[in-house]
Amino acid sequence: MGSRHARVGVADMSRKILSIREVRIDVGQGVDATLDTLWAALRQVAAEDGGQLLAVGLCLPGPVDVERGVVVSPSRMPGWHNQPVAEMARQKMGIPVNMDNDANLAALGEYLTRGEDAAANSITLIAGSGIGSGIMANGELFRGSSYAAGDITHTKVEAAGDRLCSCGNRGCLETIASGAAIVRDLAAVGTHVDDIHDVIQLVRDGHPAANGVVREAGRQLGLALSTVVNFFNPGDVYLTGTLSSASVYVAAVRSQLYERCLPMATSGLRVEAAMAGAHAGLIGAAEIALIELLSQPSLPAEFSDPPA
Repeated sequence: MGSRHARVGVADMSRKILSIREVRIDVGQGVDATLDTLWAALRQVAAEDGGQLLAVGLCLPGPVDVERGVVVSPSRMPGWHNQPVAEMARQKMGIPVNMDNDANLAALGEYLTRGEDAAANSITLIAGSGIGSGIMANGELFRGSSYAAGDITHTKVEAAGDRLCSCGNRGCLETIASGAAIVRDLAAVGTHVDDIHDVIQLVRDGHPAANGVVREAGRQLGLALSTVVNFFNPGDVYLTGTLSSASVYVAAVRSQLYERCLPMATSGLRVEAAMAGAHAGLIGAAEIALIELLSQPSLPAEFSDPPA
C-alpha cells in the first residue's frame, strides 16, 4: 500500500507472484473503506487467476506493531493510529491475515528473491515519495525492540535546516532526499511536475534540473546512510522504490558510501537496485501470509494428512 495507490497480487505457496493489479485508494478515508477496496480487488484478482485465497499479507506505509497488529503514529495515514487493522482485515476477509511495514517486507522480499546470493546482513531502502529502510540481520528480519528499526527517514540532517517534515519535526532526511522533496525542489526552480513518476521521466530525458536535484537527493541519502553502514556493517545495500530506477540517484548514494565509510565496512559492499524491483514488498507480504497460514491450529483441508 501507498497513501494513494496499492499493488494487489496473488502468489502461490512458493511465493511466486502469479498476477498483480494496481488499484487507487485513499488512506485518508480510513481503515474500513481502504480494506473494503483492497478486499474487493484481491477477490477479483484471485477469481481471474482461478485459485483459492488462503491467507493475506498486508504491506503498510507506516510504523507497524506486528505483535498487536496495529499501525502506530503514521505520518501519512490519518485515523489509522492504534486501529486493529489486522483483526479488522481478518473479520472482513474471513481468512488469516498478517501485516508489517513496507520497508521490512521489501527487505524480506529482496532477501528471498536473491536466495543464496543474498547477504546475510543487508539494508533495503524504499526511495519513493518517502524513504524507508528494512534490515536483515543474520538472515532474519530485524524489527527492533519496539518495531521501529530502520526508520532512517526521520533522522535529523544538517542540510535539511529547519524544513518541516510530515512527522511534525524539522530537519528530517525526508525533507531533502525523498521523492516529495524532489518534486518540491524542482518546483522551486521553475520545473513543475505532478509526482515522482514525472521526475523519473525527466531524468530519462536528460533534463538538467531534474538530474541535478535527483543526484543531490541521492547524495544526502548516502551521507545519512554512511553512519548506518559504518555501525551495522551490512554486506549489501539494496535500493527499491520509484527513485531506484534513476541511475543518478543510485550512483550518488553509492559514491557517498564508498567515500565516507571505513574501507573495512565497504570491502565487498554491494550497493545496487533491488533485484525484485517493485515486487519486493509483494514477495515479503506473500511470505508473512504463508507464515500466518502455517501457524494456524487447523489448516485448510488440502494441507491435512491424507486418510490412512
